[in-house]
Amino acid sequence: MNIIGRTIFFLLLIGIGYAITSGIIIQENNNIRFLIPRFLIGVLIFIVFMALPTFIQRTTTKVVKDQLTKVLGLPTNG
Repeated sequence: MNIIGRTIFFLLLIGIGYAITSGIIIQENNNIRFLIPRFLIGVLIFIVFMALPTFIQRTTTKVVKDQLTKVLGLPTNG
């Protein structure tokens, strides 16, 4: 990912993290009994939102790298 893509990615992550924190985790009733499940759900949602674009970027990078290696006739590693 280039610098613009990374910047947008991190800004979206910050926004999603704030939304999850303010919308799901911190609510009117912050009793520990309710806080822990909300925290775990918020962490799970954040991980999904973070892992999905990362997985897509890594998969796309691997495909492009393999295609360039094949077209240019470069030796493969492994």
